[in-house]
Amino acid sequence: MKKFDELSEHITEDEYRNNGRFHYSDIAGYLRNGFSGLTKKDKEDSDSIMFGSLVDCLVTQGRDEFDKRYTPSIVSDLSDNQKSVTKALVELGYESFDEVNGSVVIDLLDEMDLYRKFRPETRILKILGECGDYFKFLVDSKGKIVVSQDMYNDALDLADILVGSKNTSTFFDSGLNDGLDRYFQLKFNGTYNNIPITCMVDETIVDHENRKVWLVDLKTTSSGYEYEFPKSFVKWRYDIQCRMYSYIVRQVMDSDSFYKDYELCGFIFVYASRTNKTPLIWTFDNIADRDPIEIGNMSLSDFTEPLKEIRDIVEKKLVMPEWISIDGANDIIFGLNKFYKNENKDKTI
Repeated sequence: MKKFDELSEHITEDEYRNNGRFHYSDIAGYLRNGFSGLTKKDKEDSDSIMFGSLVDCLVTQGRDEFDKRYTPSIVSDLSDNQKSVTKALVELGYESFDEVNGSVVIDLLDEMDLYRKFRPETRILKILGECGDYFKFLVDSKGKIVVSQDMYNDALDLADILVGSKNTSTFFDSGLNDGLDRYFQLKFNGTYNNIPITCMVDETIVDHENRKVWLVDLKTTSSGYEYEFPKSFVKWRYDIQCRMYSYIVRQVMDSDSFYKDYELCGFIFVYASRTNKTPLIWTFDNIADRDPIEIGNMSLSDFTEPLKEIRDIVEKKLVMPEWISIDGANDIIFGLNKFYKNENKDKTI
């Protein structure tokens, strides 16, 4: 039987993120922030995004991969000057504190104009006598992302809950003998109107007996409650993610003789809060619908139209939106309509 991961792209995450194709994040950023969203990454809730990355790595790729990527920070009483000198020693290539001699320390301190009023032996002692633990931490954490101890511990706790919860454990246990195949972090390439697009799916579940496939995405929040996910769904335009990912995977399945007759079912979100820690399951069934989703006075467009706009901006190498006049005057009311065209009409600014 053909494995579903044979349909995926066997590349690293770094290769995926730099493959020159358009991602969901490109479209969502453009819809949230307009033209500037293509060049300036959204910094809002950066702690939440980092926390989500930690939990995602733990439950979909395992503790070994997690330990390769992340490390908790350490509490240090060292001054900023001591830390700067210690970092400079590591950058010089020293792997052991025992390799560092006093003359190297003096040269660095002179170069950085530090502790010049102290005697040479005192200057050396300020580094070699006090910075050993911090030096070891820097060496051990090379190439890793350093996060706070609180975030590190909370990620471990939430991952344990996700894996142990009756509601969510079946999503993250690839050893279950239930006849389902589970794949994590599969990457797929597709095209829309000759525009190259790509996606990386947290989890893909395949039921060969019933010829069905589900796409699953893990979402976390650093505050709030799991029942509030619909608000996050709109804010971060997860509707774009659902429909774009499903479009790409369906396209790949249709091109394969074995999987073309399998049904691609609704998109599943596993949503968990760092503070509330009661994960919930949310589903989205309108994966093949290209029409806007109408919710009250809101209209959530499909990924296809903004994708075309982004493609045109990139191809023309525009540094400003096309509706901006560089040589002449620009009308403010016209500009306001451009910037606020997606605002709720009932909203008073």
